Amino acid sequence: MDCRILDQGTLENAEHLIVRSEMFRHDMNFSNLLMKISNQKVQINRISLNTVADSMDTWLEHGRPVGTSWLFQIRQVAGEEPSRYIQILRRNAQVIEWDRRSIKVSMGQSSIISVSYGDSIFHDNGYRREIWIVKMEVLHR
Repeated sequence: MDCRILDQGTLENAEHLIVRSEMFRHDMNFSNLLMKISNQKVQINRISLNTVADSMDTWLEHGRPVGTSWLFQIRQVAGEEPSRYIQILRRNAQVIEWDRRSIKVSMGQSSIISVSYGDSIFHDNGYRREIWIVKMEVLHR
């Protein structure tokens, strides 16, 4: 996929954008490309937990508008779950509240980032694998 498509008006004005990460498989700057997406409602399918963690760090560093809400479908890897990143954030960020499956972190005086996930689900789209659904959103403080 030509990444210039991210600058097209159709994408910029979409109310809800669904991105398949396979489109960016060969691009080493996938996290940077995600930051070019200005849409507030985005769903990204088949993404790695590391890319989601990079996105969390980038959102904390550069911010996102209040109301931004992204869903990530993360491929489950044996022995790894999103709680590991919640624990890392807990040690390195200004945490407002947290539990095993969610965290709210300060993004300044007026907004917070909320990251949460539920149980893994079995997803049968020909690949038959379990996935995590992680929701990351920016809320008013």
